[in-house]
Amino acid sequence: MLRKAFQKKLSQKEVIFFILEVIFLFIFLYLSINTANQVMELGNYFHNVNIALFTILIPLAIAVLSDYFRTKRNNENINYSELDLIVIINRVFDVRLILITLLLSYLPSFFWFGSGFVMRNVLLVIWLVGIGILIKIILDFIIWIKDPYYHRYGFLKKIREDREYVSAWTSVWKVKENDRNSELEFFEIFSKNINILIDKREGTPLLNSLLGNFSRNIENRDKDFLIYSGKKSPLEEILEWYYKAERYGESEKWFPFDYEIYPVLEYIEIQSLDKSYGRYLRLVKIHLDKHSDDIEYIENFFISFLSILFSNSDKISSEWMFWKAYPKEWKIKAKNLESKRRIPFVSLREVIFWSEQKISDNISGNVGYDPKLSKIFYGLFSDTEPISWSGMITFLFSLISKVLKIKLMSL
Repeated sequence: MLRKAFQKKLSQKEVIFFILEVIFLFIFLYLSINTANQVMELGNYFHNVNIALFTILIPLAIAVLSDYFRTKRNNENINYSELDLIVIINRVFDVRLILITLLLSYLPSFFWFGSGFVMRNVLLVIWLVGIGILIKIILDFIIWIKDPYYHRYGFLKKIREDREYVSAWTSVWKVKENDRNSELEFFEIFSKNINILIDKREGTPLLNSLLGNFSRNIENRDKDFLIYSGKKSPLEEILEWYYKAERYGESEKWFPFDYEIYPVLEYIEIQSLDKSYGRYLRLVKIHLDKHSDDIEYIENFFISFLSILFSNSDKISSEWMFWKAYPKEWKIKAKNLESKRRIPFVSLREVIFWSEQKISDNISGNVGYDPKLSKIFYGLFSDTEPISWSGMITFLFSLISKVLKIKLMSL
């Protein structure tokens, strides 16, 4: 693609610098060698060059702007429409920069006649600066027409504390169907900026706004993209943001932002129950192992993890494959409990609370055997035979039923 070739060979600044260097060398030699009358004519050459470059610029500007506003007028649904308008105004068609260019490129022509050798060199430098900016603007328009992603990425990379920057990112995350490479590039820029804002350890409304917009549009993101893409997957970054939100959020300087990230983790976990659980569980385990010394965080995270799992266990596409991928260290086994690992104890406690409520609800609704309850028990207590759990659950139902009947009869 153009942007890849552009980055590998010559950058925009290098192209402009090379052109200006050649022009400056040529004109400096011209000033040094030629007669006064010939030098005086350079003022006219400046004017002609300006007209030629602006003649190139104006049709490009008209083409870009008319194409954008024609699409808006026809109510066509195009991706990144808000982002593109912001980028065009601030990065491609910067009115303030164009006015500065007009001033710098035409000013030397008015003072050229009657100026001495030193003053002419000063005017030459001023003109070259103006022409350099003008060439840059023309190149910006050409690049925008050929590959708008170059400018989209360039604008988003620089953090700005204003509404336009937040609106630009909102426009990105609203896009549902996106090219995988482009989406990964957007997320890498977004992730880098979020990490910069978090690492400042001074919470700002900008951080909450950016994460909030990402969270509200998370359903537009494909689960495979979130779990598999890149050297470091988006899920790994999001898990680290959540950890930092839990830890740094205790500081008075912070605006709490963990509630902006939790819906994202919930969405990924639910979506991962359908055929992506192996990769998802592996990444979560790596994350929890990394922060294993933080007992409070591990416990709180796993309580939320189990709550989502229990509530959505019916969405598991393959019970056998899921529990096979489920980390053995998390299961409720005698060996794990004896090792005093925190997660098995949390699992035991939470499954008891959950099953107690489930059994109570089932009895109230006159429901007998609960397959959902049985599957969770079988998965977490993997050392126990299924028939044993079936008998235990049946026994619990009958025991609690008898107790309730006795209490009702005594009333």
